[in-house]
Amino acid sequence: GGAALEVLEEAAKAAELPAVVRRLLMAAAAAATKYTKNYEKAGQIYAQLRKEGEEDVELDEATLDLLRAEGKFEQVIERLAAKAEGFESQAARMAVVQEIARTYNEDVKDFPKAFDYYAACLQATDDDREIVGILDKLAGRTERWADLATTLTTAADAAEAAGNVPLSVFFYQKIGLIYLERLDQTSYALTCFQKVLEHEPKNVVALGALADLYRGAQQWSELADVGTRLAEAEQVPAKARDRLAEAARIQYEKLSATKAARALLERVLAEDPAHDAAGALMMKILEDAKDWSKLAALTATRVDAMPAGPELVAARFKLGELCEVRL
Repeated sequence: GGAALEVLEEAAKAAELPAVVRRLLMAAAAAATKYTKNYEKAGQIYAQLRKEGEEDVELDEATLDLLRAEGKFEQVIERLAAKAEGFESQAARMAVVQEIARTYNEDVKDFPKAFDYYAACLQATDDDREIVGILDKLAGRTERWADLATTLTTAADAAEAAGNVPLSVFFYQKIGLIYLERLDQTSYALTCFQKVLEHEPKNVVALGALADLYRGAQQWSELADVGTRLAEAEQVPAKARDRLAEAARIQYEKLSATKAARALLERVLAEDPAHDAAGALMMKILEDAKDWSKLAALTATRVDAMPAGPELVAARFKLGELCEVRL
């Protein structure tokens, strides 16, 4: 490291072209920063280069690397802030602000300030998704969930105004989860998830959250409806059948809507005659209705579909009893 530094400096002295001299000195200063940790020497080289020419991007970045290596993060932030003010482009300015946020977060460990700077970086573009992930972690460190909800609401409105519907849906889903899981403000959460479903009727996260809300509030009619919508949105057929069976149970037990429950159960059993929950509930409904012939037919279908085991034995016994006593 030290020998390489001396070689680079000697080569710079021998070089004639200014561009070559500069390149060699920049390499020498970088070696002093990274390898020999001779920060004073690196600073002297950069100071010499500034006297000989204008500050440029390369020299600015190298100086920032030196200041970071020295642990002078407040100076890093000051230089970055001045750099941001010099840009007319909003995108370029925000890129520097994000670098300030990263410095506060990763180097200074000042998480409240990091939160504020990252929040300022939200610009209603798809890059916001990554920033939201960082803000979520910072909110966890600082307990600033209410601030995060407010910040994301502003960002969601901006995304919607910009016509970026997928991004606004992403924001509202995140806000809804914050209100539901972190702030226990169910009415706000409900509003957010409903906005998500306006644009994405089969959004499983929003539907699942609504199901939890309606179950907690014992709003059985709404829960049954959402359960059916969840089944339709479910990509895995077995899970879809489970959700339909659960919706049928709510229709039957909570709403006394036997006809609606039977319609849902018939859909499940048409696909899976051996579905335990759907079969058991349908058998109860048919038994309560004293519809012995349909009960016997369902039991026979379930017997044919069941694997060997105690449940098959019980079903056969039930079928025999029905045929002997009820038919």
